[in-house]
Amino acid sequence: MKIWKGEITMKIVSIINLKALIILVILGMILVEIIGCSSNTGPEKDDNICDPSKYIDTTRQYFYYYYDKPIYLTLAKDLFCAKYDSNLTIAEIEENLSEYNITKIRKLPYDNYFLKTPKGKRAEEFYTFYGYDTDCGFGNQKEVEYATPIFWYRHGIDSSFIIITDEFVVKIDTAKMNTDDLIAVNNKYHVKIQKRSLYDKSSYILKVTKESMFNALDMANFYNDSVDVKYADPGFLELGINPYH
Repeated sequence: MKIWKGEITMKIVSIINLKALIILVILGMILVEIIGCSSNTGPEKDDNICDPSKYIDTTRQYFYYYYDKPIYLTLAKDLFCAKYDSNLTIAEIEENLSEYNITKIRKLPYDNYFLKTPKGKRAEEFYTFYGYDTDCGFGNQKEVEYATPIFWYRHGIDSSFIIITDEFVVKIDTAKMNTDDLIAVNNKYHVKIQKRSLYDKSSYILKVTKESMFNALDMANFYNDSVDVKYADPGFLELGINPYH
């Protein structure tokens, strides 16, 4: 079989065209990758990066029960309370506050601190996120026992405040439950008995932990709604004077 010179030339040209096509395809893929990378405005989102905003609800309302009626509270949006581990020195506390750019207004009773958020930040970002297995945010550091909301006491009238701690008070309905029943409920919701009243054996001071579902305010409401108690009240600290002075 004879192969003419023209056929050989055509085959060579076909091979060259095929190689050129492959090179063009590869270059096109590289170009698409480069364009895709350059259009990215920042690094890929890392799920391990701490983002306190995913733990908060800025639309929620705060309240407590008074004779079974909800009393709504006005949140001080740039203020919050925190209590540190008692083993920390003042210098270590000051350093930690500086790290988060938090302003200390003053120290309060029971080793609580009255704090102000950095400019443009909401207090919710600095609260302890109860019920989450996380060390994200100021309030979930191991050095911080709790970081909780501050509310205006008589908003529009004066500058006094009420503050949430990590405690709430319950009075059980002894016709429906006893101390052992209360302990069982507490264990279920990661709540501890802090103290039993000396004068009323059916009354207890309870303490939330970071493993609890809620802070002390919301946990008191939960016990009112879901547990056989006569009442459950949050442990407010009341500041009748302006703590800025």
